[in-house]
Amino acid sequence: MSKERNDILFELEQQLAQVGRKLSREEASPLIADDFVEFGASGKVWSKAEIVEAMSQWRPRERIIENFEVRDLSDSVCLVTYRSLPATKDGQAGHSSLRSSIWRNIGGTWQLVFHQGTNVK
Repeated sequence: MSKERNDILFELEQQLAQVGRKLSREEASPLIADDFVEFGASGKVWSKAEIVEAMSQWRPRERIIENFEVRDLSDSVCLVTYRSLPATKDGQAGHSSLRSSIWRNIGGTWQLVFHQGTNVK
């Protein structure tokens, strides 16, 4: 496992979750593969076009990411898993979700292929 690769994937996950900074359509689109699919925590299934459009409407948020792990699926594909907790104003974590993403590296560029969020009560 490469610490540098893991750090890159952690940063990309934070960018797409819009932790602290909103992404424009132009910034988000190259990070997401054309064949992208997301199974949202709400049960909605998202395509690349739908998620990029929705992201342009979302506000930046403060999140805590715990238990971030990267597993190799092949030489160019990784599974990323973690727990995401929204940070509250009083510093306490609120409602959390389990997250999983599949990232593919093509020519040195990482793109998100699949993402799933599962709410944890």
